[in-house]
Amino acid sequence: MNSLYEFITDPSTLVEFIVFVFWLWATWSNLNGRIKNLEKKTEEIDIANIETKLAEIQTDLKRIKEELNKSSRK
Repeated sequence: MNSLYEFITDPSTLVEFIVFVFWLWATWSNLNGRIKNLEKKTEEIDIANIETKLAEIQTDLKRIKEELNKSSRK
């Protein structure tokens, strides 16, 4: 038990622990930032995809109206 206390209170062990905590914090912060950036990009892609599909639907509706107008004129 005495050797465990000496190991924990050893200055090099304390420094290593502090370095580990800062490394862990930096890694977590970096990964958290990357995840937020990916979420933003995913939202932008989804919005662009929806807008494209809406434009295609509008184009299809215009064609259908034109075909209906042509067939009603004949």
